[in-house]
Amino acid sequence: MVKTYFTALCAPHTRTHTQKYNGNQFKIKCCIASYKLRTSVCVCVAANSLTRAERTLGPRLPRRTSLPDRAEEEGGRDAAGAGRSRAAAPDCSSRGGGGVSGHGAGWTRRTARRPHRPSRPGPQPVAAWPPGGTWSTATCVKAPFLVDLKKPELKIPHTVNFYLRVEPGVMLGIWHTVPSCRGEDAKGKDCCWYEAALRDGNPIIVYLHGSAEHRAASHRLKLVKVLSDGGFHVLSVDYRGFGDSTGKPTEEGLTTDAICVYEWTKARSGITPVCLWGHSLGTGVATNAAKVLEEKGCPVDAIVLEAPFTNMWVASINYPLLKIYRNIPGFLRTLMDALRKDKIVFPNDENVKFLSSPLLILHGEDDRTVPLEYGKKLYEIARNAYRNKERVKMVIFPPGFQHNLLCKSPTLLITVRDFLSKQWS
Repeated sequence: MVKTYFTALCAPHTRTHTQKYNGNQFKIKCCIASYKLRTSVCVCVAANSLTRAERTLGPRLPRRTSLPDRAEEEGGRDAAGAGRSRAAAPDCSSRGGGGVSGHGAGWTRRTARRPHRPSRPGPQPVAAWPPGGTWSTATCVKAPFLVDLKKPELKIPHTVNFYLRVEPGVMLGIWHTVPSCRGEDAKGKDCCWYEAALRDGNPIIVYLHGSAEHRAASHRLKLVKVLSDGGFHVLSVDYRGFGDSTGKPTEEGLTTDAICVYEWTKARSGITPVCLWGHSLGTGVATNAAKVLEEKGCPVDAIVLEAPFTNMWVASINYPLLKIYRNIPGFLRTLMDALRKDKIVFPNDENVKFLSSPLLILHGEDDRTVPLEYGKKLYEIARNAYRNKERVKMVIFPPGFQHNLLCKSPTLLITVRDFLSKQWS
């Protein structure tokens, strides 16, 4: 007879406990590893002592190629330790136990005991969040693969790649796409020309993406192309730990990244306005950064929030794929403990109360990743908090675009341009 018990949501630690089954005690090692929180709930299975079941949450990846100066920045790191990087979470296994998750990895069943082998040391991934993916050393923040991020012209025209140093050990990879009207001028030009082009009077968007994949994801390229055709400069930023950007992702770190890129852009744009555009997780990064800049006395020129949530805790608890586990004793407490331990909040609902910048909220009616109700709630909070109600606007898109494909709407560009033109006139 096999009995299944919920153990914990993915967090960066493991624990061991005993459970009693039909009068016999079994020692269970709970694997609580952060990988992709939208489906990664670990379940320990207790069977007879001769059965061992294992499941990992994802494949291992080779250590990514580092930037030329990364070794200099992170010098002194033990070579052996640095060479061991685990892209997948630790095994969810025990004596007679195993793990269950939704990542598509297959079961491996063994019918004989194996001698204990200590797990190999490696960097621990940080806790994750459900809507749209996760961050960690997992595969999702390095996908899509086989993309040379140093050659953006292979994916999108009139675009250049460059790196921006935020702090020691943190280098951000960024793609700068100029407006399509300047595409001919951009041919064969270097980074200096692109940097100077920020002063040409065309509005600038700093794009803060969601929590899965990097700046070369196909749906992001589609959005960048739409905005470029509409006359915008677009700076597509990979946060620390994403793509080829170095560093370890945390909420504070991602916020620092966004502030650094915005201030760098403002220093080179002259009187040209700069807008922070956040999508999904990026909405939390955008409002965090906007609040800090507001407190500095330098409010953001404009903010666009695409598919926003109210705050990470509410979004995680109500994430569709996790609702089936909500009635399991201890689930919500474990989830909250994981988010609290890693200080993951992204409080959009609190941040908008302190903002004065023009705020445009975009949401799809059939968004199942971050339901429309969150966008509506955030809009109500912002509108009640803003003194100038005309600075807050929400646009709801009809079914067909879901979470990632608002860029396919023929009205998206018109909506954004009309709003920003009115606010910046």
